[in-house]
Amino acid sequence: MGQRNVHSVLFENLTKDTLYSVVVSDTNTSKVLRVSNYKTLPGRDAQELRLAMGGDVGLTVNGSRISSSLAPFNPDVLIIGGDIAYDDAMRTCWYSWDNFYWIFE
Repeated sequence: MGQRNVHSVLFENLTKDTLYSVVVSDTNTSKVLRVSNYKTLPGRDAQELRLAMGGDVGLTVNGSRISSSLAPFNPDVLIIGGDIAYDDAMRTCWYSWDNFYWIFE
């Protein structure tokens, strides 16, 4: 069975429409484990909000191409339905999400 370490953090008082870099590191070794970027949503006075919706793209070559094609569009919000949106309560399905997120790196 797969093993997964899941942690959660609450970020408060973030500035709208701002790119943040989140660094996850091992406190024992100071080794950086992961760096991810996160951009906050535009404020209520924004002229537009880019939204992309999709589902059932899977982790196939064609599915990855479809997902990767969103990069130039640069959506503010991405809504995913279908196979990647659930894991049938199987603890070992974490790899599906990891593979999906790696498409956007």
